Amino acid sequence: MLTPINSLAAAANDLALLGLMQLVSPALPIGAFAWSQGLESAFELGWVDNETGLKDWLEGVLEDGLSRCELPLLMRLQSAWAADDAEAIAQWNDWLHATRETAELSDEDTRLGGALVTLLRNLGLLPNASLIPEQPGYITMFAWVAHHRNVPGRQTLLGFAWA
Repeated sequence: MLTPINSLAAAANDLALLGLMQLVSPALPIGAFAWSQGLESAFELGWVDNETGLKDWLEGVLEDGLSRCELPLLMRLQSAWAADDAEAIAQWNDWLHATRETAELSDEDTRLGGALVTLLRNLGLLPNASLIPEQPGYITMFAWVAHHRNVPGRQTLLGFAWA
């Protein structure tokens, strides 16, 4: 039996959670699950050639890339979107592109960001065009959606890490 929502706050939290679930869904039509996060290059370069190598590579991606770079950046970008701070959005977006270790990772981020912009445009959900950087990265646009859907910071981080 369904129970009624007892408060506007609970309803808003539910809507934020639904927005986050949509954003991290493998069914989101932006092609995110077609990218390997550089794993193919790691195989080609011989960095990963066995189970131990794969474990070490994945730990590096999660510890260095995700926890020390992408997640803190995601919070900075979500705050910049909330403040309508075009300068900070552009600065952090540029910083993101500069930190990508390979051309493959930079290309992946730019393509996913562009695909998310296209999807948001088609849904009528784009922010003020003057706030969108010239080549928005995926994290930049992920932060916009999280802000737009009122997803709290911790949930934004958990959703991004899960996806």
